[in-house]
This record gives sequence, C-alpha cells and structure tokens, in this order.
Amino acid sequence: MEEAEIITPWIGSGTDGDNWRPKLIDVFAVNQRDVVGRSNAEGLPDPANVTINVKAPTATIDAIAADNDYYILWRG
Repeated sequence: MEEAEIITPWIGSGTDGDNWRPKLIDVFAVNQRDVVGRSNAEGLPDPANVTINVKAPTATIDAIAADNDYYILWRG
C-alpha cells in the first residue's frame, strides 16, 4: 500500500441524490483518508483545485499517475 496526495476533479450534480464527490473515488475505488478542497464563488467545487489523500496499492497509484485527469502532488 502507498499513500498519495492527488488533485482530482469533482463529479456529481450537487443534489441530495448525487452529491459532489472526488472522481478519483468512483473511478479507482480507493479508500479516502480525507478530502481538502476549496470552492468557487458560487459555492460549487472548483474542479481544478480539489485535493484528496488516498491509501491504495502501488499499481493503483501508478494507474492514477498515468491518467491525465489527475495530478499527483506527492506519493510515498
């Protein structure tokens, strides 16, 4: 297992039935340790500025690193 801090876009409509959530969680089914993000002026998540800390197998982190939708800030 490896830990990483990754910038990920948000998905979801923001409604009660479809809350905003990090795309990384749905696509790679990783365990979320914590999510730190900022919102834009309208109060909606800013897709370019959402950071999530995850713990996942090294192969999963490698796959995330190869996907252009995500940016890894650190891993270890």
